[in-house]
Amino acid sequence: MMSVKKAAGLLGLLLILQTPSLAHSEMAGQLIFENFKNELYVKSIIDKRMLSLALMQEADCTPDQMISICGDEYLQEHIQITVNCQPVTYEKVSVTLEKNSVVYSYRMIKADEPIASVSVTSDFLLRYNEHAFVRAQFAIDNISKSFDLKASKKTIEANFLQP
Repeated sequence: MMSVKKAAGLLGLLLILQTPSLAHSEMAGQLIFENFKNELYVKSIIDKRMLSLALMQEADCTPDQMISICGDEYLQEHIQITVNCQPVTYEKVSVTLEKNSVVYSYRMIKADEPIASVSVTSDFLLRYNEHAFVRAQFAIDNISKSFDLKASKKTIEANFLQP
């Protein structure tokens, strides 16, 4: 005969497995945007476990290339950035491994005019966990803003026009 504790434990487990609303949000990464004059810098702090999962499923690379080459290619393919409504290219400045994350630092091409708006479209890492989100944080000309990109909201736009 099953004890009351075992029955309660099994019932609790069954409820958790069958109730999607109990699932929690998981931060897949952060995109931190900062500027110096008209140059824009982006730091991508990516959950190492989720990036590895994505690269194993989508990238064709050797283990020694996974973080340094394939991770960078994956991010550049899955994150589109526009500044003042113009698409921008960005170059990798550095890659740093931390305990639970990989940090990619990028520099954008210098804008011809002050940064008035930044738009980010991303589906990176969001397809592997419907509750995942990527936090985009901006510190542009002393204006701070923060947005979450998620499966239901893959594009955000931040405006920085001074009144």
